[in-house]
Amino acid sequence: TQEDALTDAVRPALGKTLRLSAVGGFPGVATFLLPAHHQALAATHHRVHDALIRAGAPVWDYYTPGSWVPHCTMSFWADDTEISHLAAVAAGQFPIDVIVASVKAVDSQTGEVLRHLN
Repeated sequence: TQEDALTDAVRPALGKTLRLSAVGGFPGVATFLLPAHHQALAATHHRVHDALIRAGAPVWDYYTPGSWVPHCTMSFWADDTEISHLAAVAAGQFPIDVIVASVKAVDSQTGEVLRHLN
């Protein structure tokens, strides 16, 4: 099933350590923490993308390999002030090492979790 293919695609990322090293934002959309480049994360993204394409799911150009910005969302509907505030709060904390505990598909308009992929 499509669900099984997506679960199989993300499974290798679970338990991996990522190093969050910067603050970013999509103005008006979200603030986030950015991981340093991580080969396993890039490989996972390729597997998820391939599984979605094989399933016939529509995939926005923003999410294609080479275009997607890996990130850990901190808040939705961010403005420039919120992005600056997160940067100030996080500035003295970097790097932040985290372990990937779960992967979720989220509606970027509402923040609703659509699917747990693990």
